[in-house]
Amino acid sequence: MEKKENGVFRSKTGFTAVQNNIVRDKEISLKAKGLYLSIQSCITMPNTVWKKDDFFARCCEGEKAFESAWNELKEKGF
Repeated sequence: MEKKENGVFRSKTGFTAVQNNIVRDKEISLKAKGLYLSIQSCITMPNTVWKKDDFFARCCEGEKAFESAWNELKEKGF
């Protein structure tokens, strides 16, 4: 951990960084942004192959909501 001047510690591991362009894009829904974040948090795991169903299993939304977010990301090029 790294100690900042104000005494707050910030871990250098255990977090996911995402591109600002998707976060700031007003044309992308929050549900799609959430799915994108979930995907990004997983794809860097070593020795793991991910499939669409794996991401669906990590969500509390139903299939229709998941598919909507998935398709939105595909349509927007993510």
